[in-house]
Amino acid sequence: MSQESHVEWTWQEAREHFSQVDPVFYRLCAVLDDPSESRPRTAFESLSHAIVGQQLSTKAAATIWGRFSALHGDVLSPTSVLEVSPERHRAVGISGQKHGYMQDLARHYLEDPASFDDVAGASNEDIIASWTRVKGLGRWTVQMHLILCICTEIKCICATCGAYRGADRGANALGFAPPHPSLSVNC
Repeated sequence: MSQESHVEWTWQEAREHFSQVDPVFYRLCAVLDDPSESRPRTAFESLSHAIVGQQLSTKAAATIWGRFSALHGDVLSPTSVLEVSPERHRAVGISGQKHGYMQDLARHYLEDPASFDDVAGASNEDIIASWTRVKGLGRWTVQMHLILCICTEIKCICATCGAYRGADRGANALGFAPPHPSLSVNC
């Protein structure tokens, strides 16, 4: 199998892969329902979602994100974020501080969209250095985006190990394939 920087697999292809390389993990995944189809988030949407969810419970974050998303017509853009007043954001649950973070992210994004959308060839450290200049985006937030949204070979190792550890503890398995079948569960 060739190593690719990003591989899109269907749920069924991922299950088939695990049936061949890790039967134990395959059995855990086999009992899960297929995930519903959804449009992948842009980098801007993903980072905005991370800002909204900071220091909130999952339930509260989902509720506020739903309201925030509806306010922006379900198609979030940097321009729409910059056009909305702090009061309107506050009405859907976005604090003044987070409104400021979102505004800063929108300005940075509009100044250089490629620095967010076209990062496949950039190193982790270059991306972290660039994105943490945005107020509200710390190293951990950027690392989570790298692991969960970009998921290149090296970046995905932590998420894969986390999935194995979670599965070992009886948690739900994540629905993505490891970047390379030679990865060990001894993370």
